[in-house]
Amino acid sequence: NDNNIYEPLDGDYPDILGDQFIWWVYNDKGNVKQQSKTEGIGIEVQASAFAYATKDYLNDATFYNFRVINRGSLTLDSTYIATWTDADLGYYNDDYIGCDTGRGLGILYQGTSVDGQGQVNSYGDRVPMVGVDFFKGPVKRTNIGGTIVLDTLGMSAFTYYNNDNTVIGNPNNGIEIYNYMTGSIRNGQRFSNDFKGPNTPSKGYSEGPLTPYVFFGDPGNRSEWSECTCNNPVGDRRFVHSAGAFRLEPGVVNDITIGAVWVADAGGCPNTSFRKI
Repeated sequence: NDNNIYEPLDGDYPDILGDQFIWWVYNDKGNVKQQSKTEGIGIEVQASAFAYATKDYLNDATFYNFRVINRGSLTLDSTYIATWTDADLGYYNDDYIGCDTGRGLGILYQGTSVDGQGQVNSYGDRVPMVGVDFFKGPVKRTNIGGTIVLDTLGMSAFTYYNNDNTVIGNPNNGIEIYNYMTGSIRNGQRFSNDFKGPNTPSKGYSEGPLTPYVFFGDPGNRSEWSECTCNNPVGDRRFVHSAGAFRLEPGVVNDITIGAVWVADAGGCPNTSFRKI
């Protein structure tokens, strides 16, 4: 009734996105950081998750906005903001990862033609594909001759690691997490394009030219760098989208938006393509 008072019993409702909307807040000052083991710096995150009930492809997607606020007093000179994905496509231990740099899309797909060995949570021979789209990254503020120039960053790095304790495995502290966010493996060695052609396994480090994006080829094209083309061992993969570096000053607010897209019957390696998502 335009009286500027929120009265739900009279039918007022929040101006939300989507048909279902979930909102929550967290920060890094309230307790012990058990994974990074780093000190709190005063970051608050206001998270929104929303989805649409439709009869088209939107029904198979979910969307997320993370409003990141520097509530602390520190200016962070080399900030990266990253999203971490452990998609576990059906059975968790037979997956591949890859990315589409043009779309800012990180993709988890099936490394074999059949998912799992009949487990309840496996897809069998009707294999889907899931992508996480980095729609909007943080804003970089640059002072050029006294004028503040704003630049919205996209995906500047796409990295991965396995669910194990190897050099390309789970990070154990803040330094190792930051390494994955900035384009390096756990020990700080940069990722590199070590693609040598079909059926030659690729790790994405140790050899070849440095690259901020790993496995950026389409598995449907045997001439491009993908886990499928390289015939890598399948596994439990996690991947990281990252945007940076930029200077984050106290009080600055950034909105990070991602979307998760699921596509049915996309097929597994070797009979799949990123064009299907």
